[in-house]
This record gives sequence, structure tokens and C-alpha cells, in this order.
Amino acid sequence: PGALGSLYVEGETPTMGATTPDGEPFHFGASISSNVINQALHAAHEAGVTTMDISPGFYANATPDGIAVYTPADSEIDSADQIGMRIEPASAPYIKLMPADGAAGVFAWYDVKLTFDLYKAEWGEYRTLFGVTFNLEVPFEVNSTEDGFLSIGIEQLPIIYITETDATGMILLPPGFINSTLDFFMPAVMPRLAEKLKVVPLPRIYEHTLYMRDFWIAGSGNNNLSLAGDLIPVSVTQAAAAPSTTVEDVVTEDVTVEVESVNELGVVTSNAVTVNNGEVTIDIDGLNPNPDLGFLEYRYRVDGGGWSIWKRRDEIRLSRLLAGEHNVEVCSRTPLLKRELSCPVVTFTTEVAQEATEEATE
Repeated sequence: PGALGSLYVEGETPTMGATTPDGEPFHFGASISSNVINQALHAAHEAGVTTMDISPGFYANATPDGIAVYTPADSEIDSADQIGMRIEPASAPYIKLMPADGAAGVFAWYDVKLTFDLYKAEWGEYRTLFGVTFNLEVPFEVNSTEDGFLSIGIEQLPIIYITETDATGMILLPPGFINSTLDFFMPAVMPRLAEKLKVVPLPRIYEHTLYMRDFWIAGSGNNNLSLAGDLIPVSVTQAAAAPSTTVEDVVTEDVTVEVESVNELGVVTSNAVTVNNGEVTIDIDGLNPNPDLGFLEYRYRVDGGGWSIWKRRDEIRLSRLLAGEHNVEVCSRTPLLKRELSCPVVTFTTEVAQEATEEATE
């Protein structure tokens, strides 16, 4: 706890009864202190887990063409250039447990630095265009992994507070470009980070897996996360029938993005850009071979990134999409933890449609 400092939360770990707060019985449960979770996140940070490089190998649309959704047409960033970004946090992420509808609390990450580098053939090297330090907060959800760890899920858009900016690089950039880089890239980064933070082990029973049915915040200081569910024998999962996911509908929406430009005098202009398929909603259903045992759970990932947590859902909503082709893989599993054998993939393309008339803003 000493490493947690002000994050340490007083309170006793509660003794779990035989039912959830809603009166539902369960086979197996565990309560985890927020201090234990934050201590594990701190250790992961010290081990370098939270430091990341963002490149086309990390995110296929991390290219000049991909950022066309917020880059002015007359930008000095050319299609043939290469983008590289580094995320170097000065401190570990942490969680704050709080009772809320559907969420376990807030996932916070402070003093995070993102550095944006650009490679041009005439330079022959990567050069830094800007650096920005920021704080981030976003609601998080929980589940349990099939190999016995606490799973953190981040699917909502984060709230970002910029604390420091250094834009003295080789190319003059407007403030809006820096803001948009965070707005568009952090929603893609967070699921990858959450997937890497599989660092809190749960109690296990040999040859059994915990299927989490409910969670709640408990303890005298709201300092404990309680999980409850069923113990599923591994042999039962192996012998069970597999589910299948059906994509019922894909609804795309065009969105308007404000794109800023800056001239050599430092005058910033704003341009409204229409982005086709800037937001997408995927409606899903599935064939459940064990409906008497409960509902299917679904998870998804975008463009080969981090998987979401397993949870009951009937739709997937995506926004802040970079330009280019996107692939969304959706998988289901049954209450017996049997996974789908072949998961459907939804494909669509996001692109800039048109630009409106420029209007001086500064």
C-alpha cells in the first residue's frame, strides 16, 4: 500500500454471503480490494506494460491517409510519409470504484505523454512534430478471463485533459490537430491497454473456470469489487455445443469534423469536413444452444486491436474512426463458456467526403 500514496482507500474487505445484493444465489465469489488492484496496476507500469509505440503495425490506419479525417488538405504531412507515436506515462493508471449503472468505476491515467513523430524520405529519419501531456478518465467494466484473471473493459470515449503541449517541431501545427490526435487515437489505444492489464489473479478451483454473472461495489468505504458466478468444469465446456453470432444490421452515419489549418503567420482557420461512415452501429444476435442456462455474451475487436470484455449486448457502437477500411470481429460464448468456432467480421470504409468553406477563427 505504501506505493499507492493518496490512492490508498481505507476500509475492510467484506465477508460474502450466499447471494448477491439482488438475492441471486451463486456458486463462487470473490472480493478484491481496490488497493490490491491499484498495486497490481502500479507493478505493471513499473514493468513497462503501459509504455506503447503506435505505428501501422500497431494500428493499420495510423498513417497520413488515416488521419485525413482531421488533417487539412494543404498539410505538409504527405501520403508517402510515415507516422510514429509513443505513449510514455510518468505514472501508473489506477481505478476508483464507485457504484454506477453497468460500470464498476472510473479508470484514470495521469501524466501521460504522447509524442508524434513523422518520417519523410528527404529527412531520412523520424522527427518529432509535437509532444502533449494529458490526464485521462473513462468508465470501466469488469469480467473474469477464462484463465483466472480480472478483466477490465473500456468501451466508452475517454475524457481527456491536456496539461502541457510542445508544438515546436519541424511543421507548424494548429491546436486542433493535437487535440484531434488524442480524440481519435486514445479510443483505439485504451482497449489494447486494458487487454494488457491482465494482472489481478482471481481465486481458482482446479479444472474449473469462473463464469461471472454479477459484480457489485462493497465494503465500508466502497473499496472492494465483489464478483459472483458459476464454476464451470473445463470438461463441460469442452463437450458443450458452440454458439453462433448473427449480424442483424449495420447502420452507418456521416459525421462532421472540425479541421484546423494554420498559416505561416500563425492564423488558424477552421474547416468543416464530412466523414462518411464516421460512426457505425452493429446490431447483433446469436444462436444459443443453452438458453435455459442464461444469455450469450459477446466481445469484439476493431482492426485487430484489443478485445473488449465478454458481456451481454445487442449492439456495438463505434465512433472516432480514422479513414480507411475497418474490420470488426464479433464473437459469442455460452453460459458454459463455449466459444463460437468461427466469428463473423463486419467490414466498412471510412473516408472524407467533402470540405466546406473556410472561416477564420483566430
